[in-house]
Amino acid sequence: MPEAAYRDAIAQRRLFAMFARSADSIEIAGFILFSGVFPNARVQQVAVAPSHRRNGIASALVNALVSHLENRGYLNVTAAVASDLDEAQAFYEKKGFVARRVRDGGAARQRTIVLRSKELDTASLFSLMAPPTAGDELVANLKLRSPGAFEAPLYAIDLNVLFDLIKQRARSAVANRLWIYATRPTAAVVGMATIAGVSRAHPRTIWQKHRSETGVDYASFTEYFAGATEAVAILLAAVKQVQPITLGELRRVRAGFHPPQVLVRLTSKEAEALEKLAKS
Repeated sequence: MPEAAYRDAIAQRRLFAMFARSADSIEIAGFILFSGVFPNARVQQVAVAPSHRRNGIASALVNALVSHLENRGYLNVTAAVASDLDEAQAFYEKKGFVARRVRDGGAARQRTIVLRSKELDTASLFSLMAPPTAGDELVANLKLRSPGAFEAPLYAIDLNVLFDLIKQRARSAVANRLWIYATRPTAAVVGMATIAGVSRAHPRTIWQKHRSETGVDYASFTEYFAGATEAVAILLAAVKQVQPITLGELRRVRAGFHPPQVLVRLTSKEAEALEKLAKS
């Protein structure tokens, strides 16, 4: 990577480094560089100086990153590892990064890339809505972390969504229903909510109007909407968990259905079919 990329990462606090001190000098023992869009992070590079390898520095750097991401409410971190790097594959496997899929690494090196991911120990909306065990509070606290003295509480829905919101069908009982789809490995609709309202404006306006309702901090908000001129806030009410509706069942409702990156609109018949499946 060019030097400017590292300088940019340091300025944006996306690079952690460990230093080794000797009697008369200090040197960089290793560093980890990461990126991503909240709530998903990506390890871009881990490097350890040859003289400091086999001392657990790479492991400590990954642990520090995971802790940092969990404290900020991130839900997932990924790493792309060349398939022929056996030691790197073993390292990420040991650190809990599960191999999810393989992609082509390009004709030049004739290698494949294993895409690995690690689910972070960060509470999500539906883990907090799970039935309480003995000694738990009866009412779910949807805060993902408790706020500090100058820190807003953080909430998140770590899922893609499907929703049906068409003005011409406002009288339909399911016209403002939002269905929440959990990505792999769950690959199923796991919840529903009512759309209480939709607000569309410049990100700055959305933040000023809804910052007390979003629950995310300003840094995460601006990182997500960097360069955008418009943001959409979907206001939810009556959020509840449903019996999982699998991808196979969804494809019986809509042939060839493919999980959306953000959202997809449903027809009245499709929305009603999901309503029946959720009650079955």
